[in-house]
Amino acid sequence: MSLSKLVLQSMKKNMKHYYLYFFALIFSVTLYFSFVTLQNNSEVWAAVQMSGTAAAGFKAATYILYFIVLFFVLYANHLFMKRRSKEIGLYQLIGMTKGLIVRLLAIENILLFVGAVIIGMLAGFFSSRVFAMILLRILEKEALVTMTFSTQALQQSMIVFAILLIIVLI
Repeated sequence: MSLSKLVLQSMKKNMKHYYLYFFALIFSVTLYFSFVTLQNNSEVWAAVQMSGTAAAGFKAATYILYFIVLFFVLYANHLFMKRRSKEIGLYQLIGMTKGLIVRLLAIENILLFVGAVIIGMLAGFFSSRVFAMILLRILEKEALVTMTFSTQALQQSMIVFAILLIIVLI
């Protein structure tokens, strides 16, 4: 049986273990992409710049969000791997090498990350307007918020989650 068939078969069989990890990834991507889109929205940024404390809070929130997403995804990955420890043990018992098991888990993680990033960015794009309206309401600013897709937010999010994928794989 080839590795790709084994990965697909394993993913079908373990769907009940994946849903929590997959939704944690989607939630993290949605939250991060929405926030980065807010940072790159000119109407929101103009309103935040008028309020000095909000601008400082916005910059501090960026770094806090990095750590929240990092620890949230790492904790979800830890739970995911803990649930699958018996399966990994069975793979070793039937003679699979550790290298092959690592490749199997790496391919599964890559597939999950790619799916979560795509779905999360779509959800983040649509939810960013809601977050922008809430932020402007809190700042008591009147502004028309349009839905704009930011390629800079896309690039930044892809870089952050690629680094996070590398950290998870290590």
